[in-house]
Amino acid sequence: MESGSYARGPKKASARASVVMQGNIQMTSANQPLHPIWFRELPRPLQETALISRLHIFLPGWFLPKINVSDVALAQSYGLAADYMSEALHALRNLYECDRYINRRIKVTGTEDIRDEKAIRKTAAAFLRLLFPHLNLTDEELRRYCVEPAVRYRQYVRDQLHMMDEEFPAYKLS
Repeated sequence: MESGSYARGPKKASARASVVMQGNIQMTSANQPLHPIWFRELPRPLQETALISRLHIFLPGWFLPKINVSDVALAQSYGLAADYMSEALHALRNLYECDRYINRRIKVTGTEDIRDEKAIRKTAAAFLRLLFPHLNLTDEELRRYCVEPAVRYRQYVRDQLHMMDEEFPAYKLS
């Protein structure tokens, strides 16, 4: 839900949830996507531009380093239990200071689409929560580790939308 809540007559409901989709697309031998429109590899019902425009970011997995695991476990010593990590991330979700910090310090330009601005702000705030939850960072660190990745990953969504439907104009976010 865009606003996090809805009302139908006397009934009201709210939800705070995120969706992460993961999948594989066909790649060339040079480790680049075989087709220029990446979302065309999604199941047909998920290829609607109305849905895709609501995705905050697209993180191309082919840019991430591969984890090569033969017969060796990923952890050689202490590990981090998934339930503990889940609780830590859940606690970070309520750091609203990060949202306020982002809203005071960045201005999104290059778009008139409120979805672009919201996506960039929310993604930058998420990076801030994960990397600098104490809010002790320089303007350069904010730009490099939070804002630039948020803009870059949202730009992928915008570029793909433009290739899929001319209703979505081409422009450069900043």
